[in-house]
Amino acid sequence: MLRLASLRAGLSVDFMERQSFSALSEHALVAVNDTVPQNVRVINERAGVQVHLSGEELVTFTISAEMDVLSPPTNIVDRFADALRDAVPSHHAHLAFDLLNQTSRAQGSDSLLLTLVSAIEALVVPTKVSDSERELIALLTQQVEKSEVVRDPERRAALASRVRGLRNDSIRAGAKRLIQRLEPREYGGTTATKFFDRVYDLRSRLSHGDGPSWRDVEDIVSELRRFTLDLIELDFTSPTWTDGT
Repeated sequence: MLRLASLRAGLSVDFMERQSFSALSEHALVAVNDTVPQNVRVINERAGVQVHLSGEELVTFTISAEMDVLSPPTNIVDRFADALRDAVPSHHAHLAFDLLNQTSRAQGSDSLLLTLVSAIEALVVPTKVSDSERELIALLTQQVEKSEVVRDPERRAALASRVRGLRNDSIRAGAKRLIQRLEPREYGGTTATKFFDRVYDLRSRLSHGDGPSWRDVEDIVSELRRFTLDLIELDFTSPTWTDGT
């Protein structure tokens, strides 16, 4: 109900049901609330809606930290020199790199996972199936187009188009071929291929309404970033195809 109301009102509301929160112990909450004014109540932030008295002010807390990582100038110069020597132009890698770096602005683990998978998919070079498979697909397409089982011509044309689309490998199949190049590296305690299967399952569930738990997504995204970075670096130095960009 609240979600529908916010949509109709044109408001952007995050009920924060797919993330974790820092929390004070009950003892700490009592101790803190003993020190604040009567109209103020300190609470642990949680998902959903907090109901409170109209004259009461709710206060939550956050924990944050800043860290500076210093890289020696000689290290940066060496890396730049190596990149000049090793890099091969690839517009696939360029796009994937840009998507990877957009994750620094992603809000939440769900959007982070979806963006990282998009970066991986950007590396996939479309490939066609074998000639024998293409011949079979052409025959199947003709049968669908001539079939009277589906009487609606628009639906029949749409079905024929879907069959015709089988002439190209799926993005997932292409991605799995790409990921085999990472073997025998391991991610999340398993092979690169099995790790990607797990990631793609989460991505598919998010995209098609069968949302996985936020914990399942959060547990995998940090390793997925390393996985994606390794793939992009590999494509920058030995792409599956090259161009002049």
